[in-house]
Amino acid sequence: MLQKIIQKLLAYRHPWRDVTFNELSEIYATMMIRSLAISMVGIFIPVYLYKLGYSLPAIMSVFGCYFTARIGLDLAAAYTTARIGPKHTLVIGQLMQIISSALFLTLPNFGWPLALLGAFWGGANSFFFIPFHIDFSKVKHRNHGGKELGFEQIMEKIGTALGPLTGGVVASVFGSRYIFLVSIVMLLVGLWPLFKTAEPVRIRQKLDFAGFQYGKVRKYIPAHIGVNVENTLCLLLWPLFLALFVLPGDSVFARVGIMASVSVLVAAFTAHAIGRVVDNKKGRPLLRYSAVANSLVYIVRVFTVSYPMALATNVANEAIT
Repeated sequence: MLQKIIQKLLAYRHPWRDVTFNELSEIYATMMIRSLAISMVGIFIPVYLYKLGYSLPAIMSVFGCYFTARIGLDLAAAYTTARIGPKHTLVIGQLMQIISSALFLTLPNFGWPLALLGAFWGGANSFFFIPFHIDFSKVKHRNHGGKELGFEQIMEKIGTALGPLTGGVVASVFGSRYIFLVSIVMLLVGLWPLFKTAEPVRIRQKLDFAGFQYGKVRKYIPAHIGVNVENTLCLLLWPLFLALFVLPGDSVFARVGIMASVSVLVAAFTAHAIGRVVDNKKGRPLLRYSAVANSLVYIVRVFTVSYPMALATNVANEAIT
């Protein structure tokens, strides 16, 4: 149903497309549903663990295990994608994410090792994003990739905007652990679009790094590291900072959820325009200006003392990022 709605809304914007728009709308639907499920829990995990009584070093260790696991599992996801195709690998990623959410849900009952939670969480992202990027690169249009990526970001932002708001309400009314239960249901729903079309690549391939031209990507590595450091700060330290110093009390889940949803909605309105700029070969200067602007936003964040100020900096960060 969601895929048919997306096709009706966006197909006329892809006049250069024919049959392959079905695969594109499948990606849009999958990303929207997954973003809704993940965003319900993602920004709340540090606060959730803190409310359960875990120390800051223990919470940091979850994220340490998350990234340590991804170092090896990114390669495993790449080999799996070559063997069985990106769509089937995406299914594995979704199932791993369901297990990850179930571990967080039952943490108060079973006291799972935090390393296990971090490892499954990292593996779920490895087995989703590696095949997702491969899938998108195979079905995107050669001359309109920026606009199509812009629409993918809009679908992602819609899900990401609804998720924190929904998660905040669920956590405030029923308890923070139940956001993981609702997330599991959404992840199960998100499996359906993946079975609508065939694999976009030949399966049973072998992954060979012998001919990989490292020189072409070496200059992008420092920027990629910086982007991921910034993303981790947003995911881990910013919600904790708000819970400890700006929004103490039981209302933190709802208020952080509302703030995240409003910020992401603003970003959604900018995504398509940014895609058009990239297609017009102006992506590099935009990237540079955005990096400088985001640095200034982080300087302002240090001095955040109120909810309106936190909301303003969050909106700016989402749009710039």
